[in-house]
Amino acid sequence: MAHNRHAPRIRWNESECTKIAKVAAPLIDVGRLPHEAVMVAQELVIEKERHRTLRHRADIHSLLALSIKTALKEHREEKERKRVEAEALVASGVQDEVVLTQNEAGAIVAVTRQDEEGRITKVIGTADTGSSLDEMARVLAERVASQVFDQIKARLSVMAAGFVRQEIKPVVESHRPRVLVVGPIAEQQARLRAEFGQLLDLRFVASGESPKRVGDIAPGCDKIVLWTKYINHQHQEHAPREKRVLVGGGFEAVQDALLAIAV
Repeated sequence: MAHNRHAPRIRWNESECTKIAKVAAPLIDVGRLPHEAVMVAQELVIEKERHRTLRHRADIHSLLALSIKTALKEHREEKERKRVEAEALVASGVQDEVVLTQNEAGAIVAVTRQDEEGRITKVIGTADTGSSLDEMARVLAERVASQVFDQIKARLSVMAAGFVRQEIKPVVESHRPRVLVVGPIAEQQARLRAEFGQLLDLRFVASGESPKRVGDIAPGCDKIVLWTKYINHQHQEHAPREKRVLVGGGFEAVQDALLAIAV
């Protein structure tokens, strides 16, 4: 059956964008390009009939870009929280595991094991083997419960400290990078504004405009995306080298570059 070139393109809904973004975020965090991570993520979390191809990724819209930015922020915050908590637990020495064993006299003891060789580091409680099972269980349970209480309290203290730091952390309005895109025509500029306007402060110089316009706008921009397919070398020369993002190929490549800057 011939491929229907006029079939409507798939646009992901909010739920799909959220699912894809959560899987894509860790991949982006370790260096994958955003659009590559999105292609991998869709294979894992949405139905095959809802998949999009690299060829048809040109309509990546602001909903997906915002979802990725949010998921990436949450992923990095969670990773940092786990790292800080793990360091705090190691420093406080509350990571001991409670186990039951027998001492040299044959008594049942509740102990903790902590070192790499599994040696006993702390005796929590001892029960007389001449007692009934209920009595031994009660004695040891009381001592273990006390130890567990101390561990939970210590963990809560670590978590509470993290909550306090988050609560007093000043809220800073997220900076929208100012990006100059050189090359798109008016219709393409409108599409890019619709898709990335919430994440990026966009400026444009069309391919037919004077290269000097690039030099006039460049000082106030964080990045300058140069669509080399439709501009000449003079446009490029007016862009500071440290701000240049050179893009070849089609409109999808421009969107990929903006998505990478946005997240």
